[in-house]
Amino acid sequence: MTTNVDENRGDARGAALLLEGVTVYRGPAEILRNIDWRVEPRTKWALVGANGAGKSTLLKALVGEVDSRGKIVIGNKEQVGYLQQTAVAGSNGTVFEEASSGMRELNTAKQAMEKSQEVGDLQALERATTRFELIDGYKQEQKVASVLKGLGFTNFEMRCHELSGGWQMRVAFARLLLSEPTLCLMDEPSNHLDAAAKKWLAKYLATYDGDGAMILVTHDVDLLKSMDHIAEVVPGAGSLQIYKSCNYNQYLDLKEQRAAAAISQYERSTEKAAKLQAFVDRFGASATKASAAQSRVKMLEKMKRDGLLNAPADDIIAQRFKPSLILPDPPRAIGEKLISLQKAGVGYDGEVLVSDINIDIMKGMKLLIRGPNGAGKSTVMHSLRGSISLIDGDRSTNPDLRLGVFTQDLAQELDPSARAVDLVTAYARTGLDGDITVSEQEARAAMGRLGLQGEKALRHICDLSGGEKARVALAMFALKASNVYLLDEASNHLDSECVEALGEGLGSWGHDTGAMVVISHDKSF
Repeated sequence: MTTNVDENRGDARGAALLLEGVTVYRGPAEILRNIDWRVEPRTKWALVGANGAGKSTLLKALVGEVDSRGKIVIGNKEQVGYLQQTAVAGSNGTVFEEASSGMRELNTAKQAMEKSQEVGDLQALERATTRFELIDGYKQEQKVASVLKGLGFTNFEMRCHELSGGWQMRVAFARLLLSEPTLCLMDEPSNHLDAAAKKWLAKYLATYDGDGAMILVTHDVDLLKSMDHIAEVVPGAGSLQIYKSCNYNQYLDLKEQRAAAAISQYERSTEKAAKLQAFVDRFGASATKASAAQSRVKMLEKMKRDGLLNAPADDIIAQRFKPSLILPDPPRAIGEKLISLQKAGVGYDGEVLVSDINIDIMKGMKLLIRGPNGAGKSTVMHSLRGSISLIDGDRSTNPDLRLGVFTQDLAQELDPSARAVDLVTAYARTGLDGDITVSEQEARAAMGRLGLQGEKALRHICDLSGGEKARVALAMFALKASNVYLLDEASNHLDSECVEALGEGLGSWGHDTGAMVVISHDKSF
């Protein structure tokens, strides 16, 4: 979406974006302090950092959606485009119309042609057609089609309001790319994209050579590699570490070097401090050594003031918390066949998307459902779950079956007014497969293993980042014992560490008694 950013416009001294001494708030809390950042035209920045560090909040501060203090200046002539994690197309027009709605010159020329045709003014039509050709109108329309195809669309005449939230987000993203803003802010644009669309986007961004500047927040490594500068939000420190003219692989190397240097400096400082303290302890009471002891006390105090005795932050020393997922064993062995679809036809509103389905989900099975976008993968999953009725055929389940479900939209459906720990605890206790004995302590333990430790578990959902919400949903999923897990694009809103934790958790779960059915475009998962 394009946002009103007039309050931050001004003379950026040749930059597209300029930050000087900026402090950013999430509610009353400071999450970034006194940061400086200069984004030049024609530069592509990846904004990286741990979940909850403040990446999305910083983007919101740039467009005036959250409180900040200090100097944020967006160049007076910059056209700002902003794609949020929850963006939707918000249009009753067709996919093509909405995607091209930000191409003002093209639309003005087309409208002039259409108007002159309606009134039968041949001279006006000739002028409008000439204007359309001068701006390469046909080439621009081909570009719209190319971007839409790259993002997975096949029917450009479908109405946007008929699309799911995920597909509406793709339309909003296409509109952003095609409008070619001179300052493009993208927050997790790949969350609703399949593997083919992600591959297309990575190539598009890597080869983009327009006049605009880009700032990208993503956990997708291929997209990160398409950027040529890195800005890292360092949690705890609340700072922004800048890596200019640095691709993602170089950033990882430099970060490792910084980690080694930080550890080495800390070890030297603590060793020196220990020697100074030993001298003070030994000679502090000695009349002849009192002056020397006092001098060393002052040296220790200065080292403390200068922060030389502060242990390096976890992110600086590359010892970040590694999340883990422990899934409960299946409740008990309940037989060989768990779910069955026989001669099933599945779809919506009487329209069959997939027909003649014969699937037996047996214990020990790990089934991957693959297929192009719109082929009906999620519809088949809903049918296995029993959340939609079959159009044809039969569905049967073991009478003692307990289903565990994790979908790409689960994190977005959480009650924003609830505390995270309350949601996790209540979910684990409710339903036919709930366990009323699950305590808040057990819920907090599951959340803690996923990095939601301490006060983060007590926050309201509305105060969590998108990645933290995904971890809440994952903790909910992890506390219910199930015979079959159904996972529909479960990795979409998870960072790489949580995807790894989910993969490891599923890999060690179930053995020969449980089964899982997975839809995923994530190769590593």
